[in-house]
Amino acid sequence: MEQNNVEWLKWVHMNYIESEWKTCRVCGEQYPATEKFFYKQNNTKDGLRDDCITCHKIYKQESYTMVKKVAENTSPNGIGEGINNYGNKTSRKHVPQQYK
Repeated sequence: MEQNNVEWLKWVHMNYIESEWKTCRVCGEQYPATEKFFYKQNNTKDGLRDDCITCHKIYKQESYTMVKKVAENTSPNGIGEGINNYGNKTSRKHVPQQYK
């Protein structure tokens, strides 16, 4: 969300709308406990995630970047040198019995 819009929405909730407030576990900022500031998550008590939308988007972008870097370091055809699910190096010479 745009910073001015966020501040305006917080001000409206503070002065005109009675709502519960929730603190983001990542940035520590307090926001109204609504779907404008937190994504839904059905298995929580209040039905909202514990990180705000802004922090969640940053986390997802960092996660995507990390996965992309790992994918670049593995072999494109999945047979050569790379990293398997256990974090160990795999290749035909390390595990020849798999490729018979």
